[in-house]
Amino acid sequence: MSRWLVLLVTLIPAARLALDLARRFRRQLEREEAGAPPEEGRARYGVLLHGASLPAVIGLWLLLRAVVSPRQLEQALISLFFLLTVSLTLHTLLLLPLLPLLRRRISARSCAVLWMLPILLQMLLILPQHARGPQPWLVLTLPEGWAGPLLALWLAGFAVGMGGQLLRHLRFRRHILAPARAVTDPAVLALWQEVQREARGAAGTIPLLISPAVRTPLAIGLFPRTLRVVLPTEDYRAEELRLIFRHEIIHICRADGWNKFFLRFVTALCWFVPTLWPAMRRCAEDLELSCDETVLLGADEDTRRRYAALLLETAGQEAGWTTCLSASAKSLRYRLSRVVRPARRQGGAAAVGLCALLLLAVGGRCVLAYDRVSGEEALFGGDAAAFRTRLVLWEEDGVEQILRVTDEAAFHRWFADLSLRPLTGSYSLYTGEDQLYFLPDGPKGTGKVVVSEGYLKAEGPELFPLTLCYLLLEGVDWRELRPLLGPFEVRAEATAGE
Repeated sequence: MSRWLVLLVTLIPAARLALDLARRFRRQLEREEAGAPPEEGRARYGVLLHGASLPAVIGLWLLLRAVVSPRQLEQALISLFFLLTVSLTLHTLLLLPLLPLLRRRISARSCAVLWMLPILLQMLLILPQHARGPQPWLVLTLPEGWAGPLLALWLAGFAVGMGGQLLRHLRFRRHILAPARAVTDPAVLALWQEVQREARGAAGTIPLLISPAVRTPLAIGLFPRTLRVVLPTEDYRAEELRLIFRHEIIHICRADGWNKFFLRFVTALCWFVPTLWPAMRRCAEDLELSCDETVLLGADEDTRRRYAALLLETAGQEAGWTTCLSASAKSLRYRLSRVVRPARRQGGAAAVGLCALLLLAVGGRCVLAYDRVSGEEALFGGDAAAFRTRLVLWEEDGVEQILRVTDEAAFHRWFADLSLRPLTGSYSLYTGEDQLYFLPDGPKGTGKVVVSEGYLKAEGPELFPLTLCYLLLEGVDWRELRPLLGPFEVRAEATAGE
């Protein structure tokens, strides 16, 4: 199998996922535009990508490695750090210059989903190694000794950034809820219940409050029991309240509170990436534009003007992980122009699918090689003499053959003397070229070592669930290794076993 064919095969999982995402998004757009009622157990305005999924997968992924293989936790953190940094940088560099064109051509809902696509990076953490390709496309080398200090600096910046965001959110929540009181007007409560039934198919239990500390209607809270919709102390007509309630319930159905949390999370996680800060602001704008667009689907000119007047009257500043009717005066001009003068735009499902495919296909293909370890430490836990290896599988010129290790001590010493650099990714290493793999049997069980031109992969009980790939600094001299192996004779082995 040629290298290009192997690469094509590895892209199949990414292509399937991207195609499925595009189809689901197109169906969601069609349902919303047709005004389809909510189905049983499914809201009218669905969640395509949930903002909590990537942080949750990252947390579970790291916890699993910390419990099962504590000594490999640092390597897992470095791999995660590099994957997110490269993928988010490339994603924002692609979308930022294209955003003006995209906003003119495709729907605001599609633009919002395009920004949220880095959530799919969770798939790169759980996809099997054969789906990531035979080898990396690009290897960057970090000077030896830099990995630890840079990792500590990154984690410190994340802790400060995320901790500050959490404190601001809690302070803002307390500021607006402390003086709040429940709405008691039966007509307002009946309208709120009606809007919830239209969107979710059932009467809602989300509390409706009035607070003098807010200037714009907003929803605050990430979990069902903490979710609140808060109104300012203004007198709204029934038509205005319906628009306000529809705006907030759409945000709630789409889990936009969690999406705002996701934006803050990745900004804190990659705080040093300069393109990420403006990109996340644009994403927050598109989430609001998307909500405006959905509220006004099929609306007449009078309704649009009434909605535009609401945006002007309630312009405020958001804080924390909230969704507001009119969050920022800075984006008002563009939002008003979209509301008052709507233009026919394409759905954008194809753009979502294509961008998802690019993100998944390119993500993880660029890796970092850092520090330096010996083969004895990486493969044999520092004691090559404690391992036994009987057989190896040698593939040369497309022909596989099983060989016997004739000098086990010399064979292990050859691998123990290798100079390796860990890589921030795991690959199959199957390229159709010369390759060798063997199963070293040690005190903790049987592992597996694969050697291809320029790379080495190790997995075993002490590494589970990690599979570690290394860059071979001196390459592989097959002529030195071949004399340590001899032919495997089935009859002779059977006789010896008897």
